[in-house]
Amino acid sequence: MEEAKRKFRRWTLSAIDLKQAQTWISYLIDKNLYLEEEDEEKVVGRGLQTAAVVAYYRPFSGNWETSDTAAALSEEFLDAYNSREKSLHQRIKRLRNQIYAHTDSEARDLKITVREIKEVPFAWASTHNPFPVMDEEILERFLSMVEKLRAKVADKRIELQDDLDAGDKF
Repeated sequence: MEEAKRKFRRWTLSAIDLKQAQTWISYLIDKNLYLEEEDEEKVVGRGLQTAAVVAYYRPFSGNWETSDTAAALSEEFLDAYNSREKSLHQRIKRLRNQIYAHTDSEARDLKITVREIKEVPFAWASTHNPFPVMDEEILERFLSMVEKLRAKVADKRIELQDDLDAGDKF
């Protein structure tokens, strides 16, 4: 498949992922779930925060490349961001890779201790939950980033759409 169509497919999938992230971040802000005042808010808020981070970073994560879809958004898409936003993007990438989407033993400071109890070895783990709760300011900046990126993806799709032929299916 020609490169333009492969990119168009990636940009379409990215638009879907970014819409999901936007929806979940907006809900977190609208319902003040980042405050974690009740256990239910904590559970729902952390679940939505995880979902938003994973959805946001999917377009950049180097998805499985197929013959019909480009693997990831190129770095040019980050040009929409200022330096603070680029810094937050890098932080989100690190958190996604170490905490949200994967379990990193170093990030969790995992320690296994083996003791003998009545002549039987017993192993237990000690760790901490490094889950960083985003406050309202960070969530607002994150939402702004998602909106900027969605706009850039939409612009690229519109530019490329002019080169597509009626009747194309890909």
